[in-house]
Amino acid sequence: MVDGRGLERCTISDKDDIEKFLQTLEDSKKTKKESVSDFPNKDEFILVSIKMSEGGYIRNTIYEEDKKLYFEQAYVGIYELTYKDISSFLKSTVKEENKENISEDLEDILDDDF
Repeated sequence: MVDGRGLERCTISDKDDIEKFLQTLEDSKKTKKESVSDFPNKDEFILVSIKMSEGGYIRNTIYEEDKKLYFEQAYVGIYELTYKDISSFLKSTVKEENKENISEDLEDILDDDF
């Protein structure tokens, strides 16, 4: 969230960075929590939108709850991440100069090429 609304968008397209991110997800642990909506009921979360080579997007979220970090695949499952792994990834790939502040409604993200 930016100023209580909107988002910061950062596009990661480098193959090595994508592989690092996927490795971080691979190291996560599946929880017994269920994913029951497109987005978590949180004020703040990271939207991970993966553009597929055959077209379309896979949208997932990362959020904090009870001092733990989670990766949620909408309607599929919720996985616990380690702060160390995700922090290391973000520090090495997300640079301030590559961030873009935008305003977008969550429903529009689902409908458009976010």
